[in-house]
Amino acid sequence: MNASIDSLQRMAEVSERMLDAAEAGDWDRLVELEREMKQARDQAGVGATHDDDATLLYKARLVERMLSNQQRILRQVRPWMDETRELLAHGSRDRAVRAAYGATRY
Repeated sequence: MNASIDSLQRMAEVSERMLDAAEAGDWDRLVELEREMKQARDQAGVGATHDDDATLLYKARLVERMLSNQQRILRQVRPWMDETRELLAHGSRDRAVRAAYGATRY
């Protein structure tokens, strides 16, 4: 197999593990895997290849699988991100109110 297929296969495997981590709510593992994905993507490089139709189709399927996984990961991550944004916004509002009116303890 050629290097570009090996790289795409590795990226597809990492995307599967990313999806598993997202579905399990293992955000630390997801972050680790995002770094691994970046490394795999950087190593894949870019360049023209002269692949036959079957190889191009296989590559396209790998990319489609990664894109599908990415959409599924986003569906898992968005609620957590929304919750985190809400917590951060609440904390910011709370600090703004205390700054404006002073911290009063009763």
